[in-house]
Amino acid sequence: MQGRAVSLQGDDVRAETSGRIGSMEIRPKSRYTLFSTRLCYPIWGLPMPKKGITGHDEWVLTEALATALVALEQLAPKHQPRAHMEDIRKLLANGKEPATVSLHLAQAKCRLFPDLDPLAIYKEYGVGDEYG
Repeated sequence: MQGRAVSLQGDDVRAETSGRIGSMEIRPKSRYTLFSTRLCYPIWGLPMPKKGITGHDEWVLTEALATALVALEQLAPKHQPRAHMEDIRKLLANGKEPATVSLHLAQAKCRLFPDLDPLAIYKEYGVGDEYG
C-alpha cells in the first residue's frame, strides 16, 4: 500500500491518500463508517475512543462514592448526614449486585484504615461468606 493518512471526523473516517490494503482499495476523501467491516484495516493504530471523560468514569465514581460513604459512617451519629448517605448508597447500588457494593465498601474501608485487618473488614461487610 502507498502512504496513507486516516483522520476521524465525527462518526466517520476519511482516507486522505489512495492505495490498496489486501482486496480493499482506499480512495482519496472516501467515507467509511467506523462500524463498517471494510474499515478494519484503515483505522489500525488509531487510539480507541474513550467512554466518558477518563475512559473509566463509572469505576472512578464507584470508588469515590464507596470511600465517601465509609468515611461518613465514621462520624459521630449526630454529625452524620443521613439523607445524603442514603442518596450516596442509592447511587452506589444503582445497577450493581449487592455483593459488588459490599466489596467496594470493604475495599474503601481497607484503604481508609490500612492498619486494620483486611479479613475482618471483608467479613464485616459480608464479603467472602458465600465461599465458606
